[in-house]
Amino acid sequence: MPSEISDANIWFSLDHPKAVVRQSALSKIAKSDILKKNTANPQKFINMQDAIIRSLYDDDLSVVQAALSIEGLAAISSPRGLLKAYDDLLVKCTDIIHKGGSKASKACDVAVSCLEKMVMEYQVHHMEHAKDIATVVFGLLIVHPKTLKVNLKALELAKKIQWDFYASSPLVYELTAPEVKNVPLESIASINMKNIQAFAETFLSNPNKHVEWLADCGNRSSFSRTLFLLIVLQALLIPTEVLDKQVNLCQVCLPALKNEWSHIQPKGDCIGDEISIDNLEKCITELVKHIFNNDTDALNARILVCIFWGLLRVQSSYVKQNSMIDAGENTALDDLFMYFITSPDNNIFQKHLQYLVANCTGAPIQFISKYLVDEGLSAGVQAESLLVLASICSTCALSESSSMDESLCMQLLRLFPSLIVPLSHENKDVRSSAMKFIEGLSLVWQRLSTSVSKNGNNGKFPMSSPAFGVFLESLANQKAMISSDARFLPAYISSMLSPSQDLMVPENLHERIDQPTKDAILNFILHSSLKLSPYGKLMVLSALKGVGSILFKAEEVKSLFLYLLDRRSQHQSGHDSKQILTTHETQILCLLLEVLFAVEDQTNFGSETFEALLKALKVDGLSHEDPVAVMPCLTALQNLQPVFFENLKNDTKDKVFGLLISLFRAENLEIRNATRDALLRINVHASTFVKFIELVVAHGDERGNPKRIKRSENLNRDNHFEEYFGEHPVSSILVSLLDILFLMKNVNERLCLLQPLCQILSKLLSDQWISGIVCQYNKGSSETLDVPSFVKETQQLVLLTLKDIIDTLQSGYQDNLLNNGNVNLLINFIRSTEDVGTRNHGLSLIASLAKAFPQLVSENIIDLFVAIGDAVKQEDSHSQHVMEDLLSVLVPCWLSKTTSIEKLLQIFIKSLTDVAEHRRVTLMMYLLRTLGENSLSTVIMYLLYTLIERGSHSLSKHKKSHCVLSLSAMSQEWEYGLAVNMTGQCSYKLWFPCLCKLLQEIKVHQKQVLLPMLHLALQFILLKLQDTELRFELEAEEAANSIQNSLGTLMEEVVLCTVSVKDKKGDISGDILKEVRNNSNTVLKIITGWMHASTYFKGITRLLEHPEGLVKRKTLGILCETARVNNMVQNKQRKARKLKRSSLSTALQVDKSSCPYFSELCYKILELIDRESDTSVKIAAISSLETLAKEYPSENPAYSKCLATIISHISSGDSVTSSGLINTAGSLINVLGSKALPQLPLIMKNMLQRAHLVSCCPSGKYAHGSPRTDASLSNQSVSMLLSVLTTIQVIVQKLGEFVSPYLEEILDLVILHPECATQIDSKLDVKAADVRGLLTETVPVRLILPPLLNLYSSATKCGDASLSLSFQMLANVVGTMDRLAVGTYHTKIYEHCLEALDLRRQNLDSLKNINLVEQSIIHTIITLTMKLTESTFRPVFLRTLEWAESEVDQSTSKRSMDRAIVFYKLVNKLAEQHRSLFTPYFKYLLEGSVQYLSEDGVLISSKRKKKAKLGDDIVKYKDSLSGQKLWNLRALILKSLHKCFLYDNDQKILDSSNFQTLLKPIVSQFVAEPPESLDSVPDAPSVEEVDEILVSCLGQMAVTARSDVLWKPLNHEVLMQTRSDNVRPKMLGLKVVRYMVQHLKEEYVALVPETIPFLGELLEDVELPVKTLSQEILKEMETLSGESLREYL
Repeated sequence: MPSEISDANIWFSLDHPKAVVRQSALSKIAKSDILKKNTANPQKFINMQDAIIRSLYDDDLSVVQAALSIEGLAAISSPRGLLKAYDDLLVKCTDIIHKGGSKASKACDVAVSCLEKMVMEYQVHHMEHAKDIATVVFGLLIVHPKTLKVNLKALELAKKIQWDFYASSPLVYELTAPEVKNVPLESIASINMKNIQAFAETFLSNPNKHVEWLADCGNRSSFSRTLFLLIVLQALLIPTEVLDKQVNLCQVCLPALKNEWSHIQPKGDCIGDEISIDNLEKCITELVKHIFNNDTDALNARILVCIFWGLLRVQSSYVKQNSMIDAGENTALDDLFMYFITSPDNNIFQKHLQYLVANCTGAPIQFISKYLVDEGLSAGVQAESLLVLASICSTCALSESSSMDESLCMQLLRLFPSLIVPLSHENKDVRSSAMKFIEGLSLVWQRLSTSVSKNGNNGKFPMSSPAFGVFLESLANQKAMISSDARFLPAYISSMLSPSQDLMVPENLHERIDQPTKDAILNFILHSSLKLSPYGKLMVLSALKGVGSILFKAEEVKSLFLYLLDRRSQHQSGHDSKQILTTHETQILCLLLEVLFAVEDQTNFGSETFEALLKALKVDGLSHEDPVAVMPCLTALQNLQPVFFENLKNDTKDKVFGLLISLFRAENLEIRNATRDALLRINVHASTFVKFIELVVAHGDERGNPKRIKRSENLNRDNHFEEYFGEHPVSSILVSLLDILFLMKNVNERLCLLQPLCQILSKLLSDQWISGIVCQYNKGSSETLDVPSFVKETQQLVLLTLKDIIDTLQSGYQDNLLNNGNVNLLINFIRSTEDVGTRNHGLSLIASLAKAFPQLVSENIIDLFVAIGDAVKQEDSHSQHVMEDLLSVLVPCWLSKTTSIEKLLQIFIKSLTDVAEHRRVTLMMYLLRTLGENSLSTVIMYLLYTLIERGSHSLSKHKKSHCVLSLSAMSQEWEYGLAVNMTGQCSYKLWFPCLCKLLQEIKVHQKQVLLPMLHLALQFILLKLQDTELRFELEAEEAANSIQNSLGTLMEEVVLCTVSVKDKKGDISGDILKEVRNNSNTVLKIITGWMHASTYFKGITRLLEHPEGLVKRKTLGILCETARVNNMVQNKQRKARKLKRSSLSTALQVDKSSCPYFSELCYKILELIDRESDTSVKIAAISSLETLAKEYPSENPAYSKCLATIISHISSGDSVTSSGLINTAGSLINVLGSKALPQLPLIMKNMLQRAHLVSCCPSGKYAHGSPRTDASLSNQSVSMLLSVLTTIQVIVQKLGEFVSPYLEEILDLVILHPECATQIDSKLDVKAADVRGLLTETVPVRLILPPLLNLYSSATKCGDASLSLSFQMLANVVGTMDRLAVGTYHTKIYEHCLEALDLRRQNLDSLKNINLVEQSIIHTIITLTMKLTESTFRPVFLRTLEWAESEVDQSTSKRSMDRAIVFYKLVNKLAEQHRSLFTPYFKYLLEGSVQYLSEDGVLISSKRKKKAKLGDDIVKYKDSLSGQKLWNLRALILKSLHKCFLYDNDQKILDSSNFQTLLKPIVSQFVAEPPESLDSVPDAPSVEEVDEILVSCLGQMAVTARSDVLWKPLNHEVLMQTRSDNVRPKMLGLKVVRYMVQHLKEEYVALVPETIPFLGELLEDVELPVKTLSQEILKEMETLSGESLREYL
């Protein structure tokens, strides 16, 4: 490669938009041989090789041809990628050639070059892809007139491909004609035919090897598919003496041919009708000539039709040569037959199907019949097969020949039994097709009967009776019913063949077919159908099920039934595990069993049939999920009817009942349910149960005592047990027997079962008998018997059955069915059992005995109550119900036996410890009624004291940390619960007065039990206060008044008891005190809500007179808590009144009746504040007085007296007390309002004095301020300041017109003090802000404005936070001013703000954040200007402009940069707020803005500009321009101009002259260099922000101009900046252009011609961001213009 050509240039040239450049670059690569020289390092040329491969997809074929001329590409390229490119290129060129045109010749040359490259070069480097190359070339091997040159080249190169299919085929590719263009079509067809012949011979030699590859090749295109199909057709037509190869070819190609047909969608059903199986050779010649037709799909469909004919011809010839071969062994025939009848286009293959059946099968009927009874076939296959048979029947019936037709007719008629299978099919189409076959059989029978009668061959026809013809005709007449309903045929055929007659079959039909003929037809059907598969047998027998027991007259059916049962038994015993019954065989067995059980008269059945019945019920040895075991057993159980069971012999009944007992608890759920249903249907005598009970008991005795019984008797009874139950254990048989006995309520003479059941119960108490049962179970099972579960279940079943029998008896039954021994047995049983459920069943049985045999129970009453004492501990609800029923019966028995109740009480009280609470109530209420209800209080006290005494021992053993847990547990004890429940049974009038007495008696008890007693008493009181009856009665006013004294006394007692416990704090746990305190507070809260206000205030006043300080503090705390929740109660009452609901809790209101008591209470609290020496009590009193003032606001004169006393104490005492007094004073002022005015000077003096003691002022205005210098505050200081601010807030709200003498001090506190201004504490910040806002809203402007303005100098010294707050307050004051105030004060306020705007220039050390201060000042100015008129605003603004442009330093004639920055900040805010109203004022700013944006002449005043001298002064001036302040100033000017343009809707400013004036200064900012650092100016914008401002400014300037005359110079100036060497001007210019394109939209199209050259230059820029943005802009411009602009670049 020449050295002057670099890799980068080639890289870009390969993707150049011009084809000539791309072709030239590829030609240079081809000439340089760079790829061949550098194959050793292909990684270096990855990008280039990808570009070359992309060139193969180029739209310009010259570029493609140049890419193909490059040598060595195959060595370094991806093999699959390059081969795919070749393949796509060949397809593309072929399409171009077929379409014709000027590119056809070039496409032909490119295709030839591509083939040569692929075969000659690519194959050398990638021999493993020879198969892929052969696949690509395959579609070009059919010679076409248009692609003749390409096809011949492909044929020539195919021999050079290392692929066996091409190498073994002698291909023809040379022509003798002098000119290729003049080759006739016949010659082309001859070449194609010869090549197809060559391929076919190669394919036939080894079809298994080549078929998959050829099929894949055929799927590539229509031409490839045509070639593949012609090769297959020719291979089938090659003459050969040995047909084995072609037969193998049929089997190999058939799947591929099916797939090919699925890809072709033939049009119409007449494809290939003219094709005959005898002229296939001629057909292929004609088909080859039609290769050039455009409709290749139709051509391929015709070829496939010929191929299927060829397949049939091969199969027919093969069958003729091998006549001894069974057609069933030829799977290809089955595949063809299935395909012809299931194909969606089966109408096309009708002739094929007929030919296959007639000529290829040898035995058509045998071949097709297998499709009738095969379960696995689809409904469509069966339906089509039946139609084929129907057509054969029609052909046979219409035939005139004799011998052959007779044989064929016989074969067809013998298919009738098999035809029952499709006639019973669930698919309607199958049934309809079968009925057509029936109609055909009817015609065949008529044809055959005529032929037989003529020829005299009646003996050869087994169904010679005319009745068979009538039978077929009757079925044919029911075609509609049989086709529409699958259930009709079984019912109809059963009705026809059964002896009984019904309305389904006409009576004359029964007369035409006598019973012997019916039996003969049935035997014929059964004899033939039982030779079918199990599925066929099942379908036929299901259809004939309705004939009933006649089925068993056929020996074949009976033999089949016994055979299936025998196989099931062998499988059950494990002798013949291989011959297990199939699903269909199992279903057949179930069907026959169902038929058998439907027979009521079993006289015709022998003993073997009953043995078969017993076999069907046995499931031993089989899995419970095995269908062979389950289904026959279920069938027998479900069909076991009472009549059938009654007609059985006694010994057979016992055996069946024994099997039912064994099956009752089988593992299979379905068997269990079916057994249960069968038992409920049949009738079993009680003697049978007695017999089996005795057998089981005796068998258990034998196992338990084998030495006591003779060996012969033992063996005899064992044989009896095994005869009935086999190897089942006695335990399961006994449980099943008892379960059945309990289930069957209709057993006759059940009373005789009482003694046998008692015998079983006694045996269950015998360990020896149970051990015998266990031994017998363990011998026969690998598992171990769960003895407790077995015993429990058996006992419960016995008890339930006994109770069920006894409940049927009437009271006082005299028959001696039971005796004392039976009752003692039950008592011993109840006392010995530990299971709760079993004991309950025993107690229920005793209750039933007491009702039926009361005398018998009374004789054993004492022993019964002892047993009940043990049973009374059961806690579940069912046990309770059982015990209540038992007591309701036994107590009368006890009273009738003895009148003494002491022993009864001892028994019950002793047993109450472990009895459930809800059960004790019933017992104790009996006792309470005896003692009298007046003793309720004594009973409660005794129960609680007993509980404490019982628990004192356990409490002494635990640590104090566990005491709370123990005391809490005491409330769960039965004594406590019993007391609660007993009071619940009484009226509140009885138990409520005893609550006060209860607390009074607590103080009398010993000291060590005081706390537990109080704990339990408070819990008990709290619980009883929730009593529903009490709360209901309290809603009545009379009842509420009657208990007021009790409520007051109860409140005092609760408080005193609680305080008395606190005295013992050192001896008890704090957790216990907490628990007691919570309970007492809850009690107080409840009773307070029920008390009247007067009662409550009197009770609190009495408690405050108590000498102990602890009582006073507790009382004041209760008072405060009650007052705080007062509003909540009032709100609830309001909601309740709205919802029309009543509430027990009432708010304590100070009305006329309670006012004296409230005043007395206030004076009592004030006395505590004035005289109490205990500080804690004094603080509590102060807090309570504040709470009372907040929650009970009124004009009570006591408040005025309290305020005076409170104020006098503010200056004395500690800070905590003072803080509380200040808060209380604020609350009182809030209530008193103007009545507190006389106390205002003193409170302000004392309060501010306290505030300055904890806070310091940086201005040093107050000498008595706090000396604190650190920034942190103590909690006491914060509390003090919050109290002061809160009270000041109240004073301003209530006495705002009178605070003017104190405004200066208040403003000093909320603005200058750092605690309120510098966010030291969030609460102080919020409260100070509230005060500042309230001052501006409440105090008149004339009063607050002077001290606020005078605060300026002090605020400046205090810092930016205080100064900012002062101007925020000033803005708020301005916001509240009316028009008169604005006219009066606006000049003064504006001058004050203008003075403050100069703070940036002054650069004071105290102001760290000047930006924050300027924001607040500008906000104040904006707020003021919003209230000014045009006439007042103009002079103010011009004054500001003059201030900004004034010369600060007269010696240097400089204007202040700081003033300019602040001024344009103000301009930005004015433009933002006033919008279009402020736009005209920009005419005063244009000159200054242009000067600041220009490079010189900025800071010199306009008055002295002419006098300025060139020289050193100018140099110094220019040096000052590069500073950070100038950067900030220009950004503010641009932002102001953007707002001006944005709101200049009427172009008052942006006319042509001003547009030209502003354009260049603004555009000049593109090249303005930003300062090196922006750190010294915190509010200076970044470069990105300035760029964004500049783009939006120029863009909005263009949008506002609305004229292409102004757009063109702007566009030109911006575009010229893109030619700068720096990236920033280029990017800014492009962003402005994009802004204009996006906002001007279609109007920018006029500027596109000027923009395009600049974009072309920028698209070639080396900076990627510039190039990317240029491309985006070009796309947007193309979208606007609607055409491609790249050609203009």
